[in-house]
Amino acid sequence: LVVVTGTSSGLGRKAALALLRSGEYHVVGAVRDIDKMEAVAEIDGFDPENFTPMECELNSFESVRNFCQNLNEFRMSKPIDRLVCNAGVYQPSLDHAKWSADNHEQTMQINFLSHFLMISELMEG
Repeated sequence: LVVVTGTSSGLGRKAALALLRSGEYHVVGAVRDIDKMEAVAEIDGFDPENFTPMECELNSFESVRNFCQNLNEFRMSKPIDRLVCNAGVYQPSLDHAKWSADNHEQTMQINFLSHFLMISELMEG
């Protein structure tokens, strides 16, 4: 089982496709927009037997915790073989900082804090 954040575009999209084509993994795409992910999966020919999109809004710690809980229910006792923390934002042209639902600067939360939380929640102890 492999989890890839930011699977609906860019490197995450290409990574998921490569992992699926290897035939070795079931890939869970942790994405903000399920509808967009489903469209991308259809366009790219993701095997629906080996790909599962799941909602995860990295701008919210509550969403990350819900994702981790849903993933643990989905995977049951299957181990997570890989966790690809790919999703991120880059907003250098903004005149002012944007803030997350948890009152952190958005880039810091999405790119770092939420991935750290996800890793902490999913690590077996």
